[in-house]
Amino acid sequence: MIRLRPGLWRMESSSSWGCNTYLIEDAGRVFLVDPGPKFQLDRVARELRAAGRSPYDVTDVLLTHYDQDHSRSAAELRRRTGATVYLGAEDAQILRSHKVPGSWQRRFMMRLLGLAELPEGTVELRGEVAISPGLTALPSPGHTPGHYAFLWRDVAFVGDAANCGPDGELVPFDRALMTDPVQADATREMLCSLPVRLFCAAHSDPVERGTTPLAQHTHRIHIDALVEDVFRFVEGTAGPGDDDGARPLGERLESWTVLHPHVPALRLALAAPTLAWRLGLGPVISRIGNARSHLVMLTVTGRRSGVPRHLPVALHQRGEETYLWCPYGSRAQWYRNVVANPLVTVQSSEGARAMRADAVDDGDHLLELVADLREFDETFLRSYLASEGIEDTPEAIAANAHRVHVRRLEPTTEPGPPPLQADLAWAWLIPPALIAAVIALRTRHSPR
Repeated sequence: MIRLRPGLWRMESSSSWGCNTYLIEDAGRVFLVDPGPKFQLDRVARELRAAGRSPYDVTDVLLTHYDQDHSRSAAELRRRTGATVYLGAEDAQILRSHKVPGSWQRRFMMRLLGLAELPEGTVELRGEVAISPGLTALPSPGHTPGHYAFLWRDVAFVGDAANCGPDGELVPFDRALMTDPVQADATREMLCSLPVRLFCAAHSDPVERGTTPLAQHTHRIHIDALVEDVFRFVEGTAGPGDDDGARPLGERLESWTVLHPHVPALRLALAAPTLAWRLGLGPVISRIGNARSHLVMLTVTGRRSGVPRHLPVALHQRGEETYLWCPYGSRAQWYRNVVANPLVTVQSSEGARAMRADAVDDGDHLLELVADLREFDETFLRSYLASEGIEDTPEAIAANAHRVHVRRLEPTTEPGPPPLQADLAWAWLIPPALIAAVIALRTRHSPR
C-alpha cells in the first residue's frame, strides 16, 4: 500500500494489473474505491493483512462504474465482509440486464466477457450524493451512463472518466471505450474545474495538480536501506543527522505508514527471527540490541480464534520498567489482540515470562515516555507520530493519547499463552547426517 495522503492509500497489488484500487480511512469507516476484477480480491486482501489491516475492516465499496476490471470482485467482497456497495443507478440497470450498453463496442464487450454480478443491497446513486461527511459522489457520465466520481477532501477519484496527464491535469480517456464521447468531454471539463489538488484515476498514476504524476516507484523504500535502518533501530544507533549518504528514515517514510514491510523479500527477512527461534536460537537472537532496546518473542492470543500468535518485537527499557511500542498503531492485528486480551508471554535469553500489557493512561507519564523515546530514537518517533497524524508537540500528543500505542509490561502470576517452541531444532541434525552419509558412500565405493 502506498500512502498518498493521511487516510488515503493506493493498493499496489491492484495497480500492477492496470486498474487502481484506493483505500480511504475516515470517520471510523474504511472505503475501498474500485476493488477490481474477481481474481484480484485475494491479492488485495493479502495486501491489507500485510499492512496490519483486515479485509473485514472494509465498511464501504465505491464503484465508479460497472466495468469488470473495476467491479467484478464487489459482490464477493460484499458477501465476505457485509460492506455497503455504491454504484450509479444507470450502471446498476445494465448489470441487471434491464438496459443495454449505449455503444456497439460496449455491447460487443458485454457479449464477449459477460457482466459483473450486481452486489446484493447495492445503494444506487442518483444525482449528487453525500456518502459521509467530506465524501461526495458526483455524476460523471460519458464513459458509462452511470459513471460516478468521488470527492474526498482535496482528492477526486475519477475512475475512467479521464486519465492523469504529465502536466498535472486530466486528459481524455480512450474515446473508443466511451459510451458518449461528447458527454465524456463535458465531464472531464467539469472535473478539471473542481477545487481539488490530487486526481486519482483508474488507469494512470495519481497526480498532484501542477506537478508530474506520483509514479508508484517514488514511494517505495529500497530494501537494503530499510533493512539497514531496522537493524540500526534494534541496535540503538539510529538517529537524525547520520551522515551515511542515505536520507533519514523519517524522510524515507514520510509517505508511508511506518516501518511496514511492503516488499515480499523484506517481509521474509523480518520473519527470520521467528524461524531462528524455532531452530532453537532464541537465546542468541534475544541478545540483539542494547540495555534500552532488545529483541524478544511476543506471544499473544487471537481475539477471534483463541490461537497463540507469535511475533518478534523490540521492547523499550526505561530503568526498571518495560514498554512495548506498536509502530503500526491500531492497524496491527497483534496490537488489537493485546487490547482484547492483555495477557501475553515474552521470551528472551532469560526464558519465558507471563506478563500483562496494560495501557498507559496517565498523560504526564505518556509525555515522559515520548521524551525518553525521542532521546533514544527521534527519527522513529517523528515517523510514528506522522503516520498517526499527530503533531509533534506536547499538547497534540497529550490530546491524542488514545492514538499513541504503547503498553507497559508487568510480570504476572497468571498463565500466559504458550510460548513459541523450538520445534525445528531437529533440523540441525540434517547437515551432519548428510555429511556422514556422503562420507560413508564415498568410503564404500572407493577402490581398495
